[in-house]
Amino acid sequence: MSIVPLSDERSPGLLAPMGADERQASIHLRLPGGRVVSGGAAAVGVARELPGTRRVAAAAQRSDAATRAVERAYRAIARHRHGLARLVPDRDPVTRWYG
Repeated sequence: MSIVPLSDERSPGLLAPMGADERQASIHLRLPGGRVVSGGAAAVGVARELPGTRRVAAAAQRSDAATRAVERAYRAIARHRHGLARLVPDRDPVTRWYG
């Protein structure tokens, strides 16, 4: 898995045919095979790949109620992301690979 900032020149190609507004709207995860999931589903997909969150993410994917709760939580955080961003140091974007 790699994390690619939206400012990276590869981003439009990885998320084609999304337009710029749609790319900026939420987190996206490109799955093996090319399918893209967004929002809470993408957050859970990323959590499945990270040590320490795999079990919780797998459980969330198996439960419709948990899936809806994750999506609601993601949307609430996304609505306030500009305010939350003030809490994070401003640095140049970084591309990271996990695996």
